[in-house]
Amino acid sequence: SVVADVATAAGAKRIHELLAKATLLMTNLPPSHLAGDLSLAQLRAKYPSLVIVHLSPWGLTGPETPVGDVCSWYASSGLASLLTGSPPSDPPAIFANLGEGIASCWLLAA
Repeated sequence: SVVADVATAAGAKRIHELLAKATLLMTNLPPSHLAGDLSLAQLRAKYPSLVIVHLSPWGLTGPETPVGDVCSWYASSGLASLLTGSPPSDPPAIFANLGEGIASCWLLAA
């Protein structure tokens, strides 16, 4: 496991060191977090053989893109309404990003 703060020069340098040896980059960071030489377009140009997979419940563009957190996805999908008790109780605690977690497992299996 690697921790790198992409907002710092040292973190971005570390990411590039890893990508120079990588065959796959899988990310769920919002597009705004992947800017400059870490933008998806720049990464595709610099590492043409790198397979880049971006997981997002909202896509890379559009009005909902900046939202992107798991709680807003559960609420807007309607799933949160199914997770309440009967009679309706407080909203449930959601501890994981289920959609992206399952999707990433399938991508790794492929």
